[in-house]
Amino acid sequence: KFFGEEINTQTDSILYVIDQSGSMSIRAEPYEDLSNNIVSNGSRLDRAKAELKRSITGLPENFFFNVLFYDECVSQCFGAKMPASAGNKSAAFAWIDAIQPDGWTNTGLAVQKALTDKSNKTVVLLSDGAPNFLDCAMQYVGGTDDHASLIRSENTQGAVINAFGIGITADPTSRAFMQRVAAENGGSYSEVN
Repeated sequence: KFFGEEINTQTDSILYVIDQSGSMSIRAEPYEDLSNNIVSNGSRLDRAKAELKRSITGLPENFFFNVLFYDECVSQCFGAKMPASAGNKSAAFAWIDAIQPDGWTNTGLAVQKALTDKSNKTVVLLSDGAPNFLDCAMQYVGGTDDHASLIRSENTQGAVINAFGIGITADPTSRAFMQRVAAENGGSYSEVN
């Protein structure tokens, strides 16, 4: 599950692609942390991290996973997806805790990187905005059409991309982009306030 939504998987793996751009520092609605304590002063990224950990906690040990965070660049927890063992979950949590909001929103590059693992058929994407135009080298990437096309062309394995928009209720451009990515890649779109 992710934000209460059941994520159906075709294989025994899942990749999480999470926005860490500067706007993820905006204050989130009150939410429950991993210990079910109410957090009333956390950021969107804090809320995403709590839900990410909750989802990873629920993975069976025979499952494989990896986490990618992105701004204009992409970083990943492990070099490749790893078994959802207690040790790997603990290592992922420590890595997740160190991530801070910064930079732009290069969604196309991040999802493309996740999709290079052709054996994985399930991607969870979370973002709070439309993709920006710059990549890690501060080169022009393009608009939302270019990002969507980059994702679609890399998805040769037919992975399902379930998209989650956090805090984008009043942003029709961001919502439309996330809905488009989900629709073009067989997934669903969910909104998180």
